[in-house]
Amino acid sequence: MSSFSTYGLYGLCIRSELPLTAPPAPESSVADLTVQCGEELSATAAPPAGEVWAKADFGNGFGIQLTRTDAGWSLFYPQTGEFRLSADLRFATAHALPGKEAILPLLLNSSVPSWLLNLRGEPVLHASAVAVDGSALAFIGASGMGKSTLATLLCSSGAGLVTDDVLRLKPEGGEFLCHLGTGELRLRPNAVSLTDMFPLASASRSADGRTTLLLTGNETALPRLRAILIPQPSRVQTTVSVERLSAVEASFHLNGYARVYGWQMDSPLRRQFELFAALAAQVPLFRAHIPWGPPFAHGLPQQLAAACGLDWTSCQPSV
Repeated sequence: MSSFSTYGLYGLCIRSELPLTAPPAPESSVADLTVQCGEELSATAAPPAGEVWAKADFGNGFGIQLTRTDAGWSLFYPQTGEFRLSADLRFATAHALPGKEAILPLLLNSSVPSWLLNLRGEPVLHASAVAVDGSALAFIGASGMGKSTLATLLCSSGAGLVTDDVLRLKPEGGEFLCHLGTGELRLRPNAVSLTDMFPLASASRSADGRTTLLLTGNETALPRLRAILIPQPSRVQTTVSVERLSAVEASFHLNGYARVYGWQMDSPLRRQFELFAALAAQVPLFRAHIPWGPPFAHGLPQQLAAACGLDWTSCQPSV
């Protein structure tokens, strides 16, 4: 039997037999979730019987179904496997479809915690975020809209990585703090050249074919969320231009870029609407038209920061 390791991820302490790309949790931490490796599923496995709480189709046979069962909860990923969670959401077993064992840690790095947090009453955003002078700038959007690319570009110029793909927020005193993610950026093929800007960082290939960049020296304090951008990449745009959205528009877009979707129950959606409405009222959200690369224009990170009112002077370029 493999051994357990304990990780700190999105403010959760995860004790897992599956290896994760995440920093270790403090030794005194109590596990929020303990994950064991379960038996392999049959090739014809299907979601279990029970009350379907959410169901989403990602295309090409991929998707997810969240089911409440007699034993607890099931997160079933067609073509990949299943995570079976206890009723109190503190224990899970991971079950792979044949030949898919290497994909399960990727799900536990992002998707599984996102569903877990939502079931605990904490919606999360489909967002990447960086820290600039102690404040966070987040990029929200669907897959392929440039969130990770922009986070990588800003980190190469001196920003600190907060999180990639999953943003859990902590309301505090009328503000929102950002929980820290894995410390890893996952890049699509058209952005792989950006890894050359990090000669001292560790780049590798993930089980799903992405290029990953592990950055050292991640943020340790939870930065305050200062602004949110919806990237609008453009091959014809020559300068950065941003448009601040009204609170109503911002709330609409935030709900459109929740990290998990496909809910068939009202209670998770109600909590999501309430949190994102409060977020839209406190944190400015901009639609940003951005000259797109690679190559990217010199000074683009500084232009984005300035457009959101962030002070870039404390940032030092990556070496």
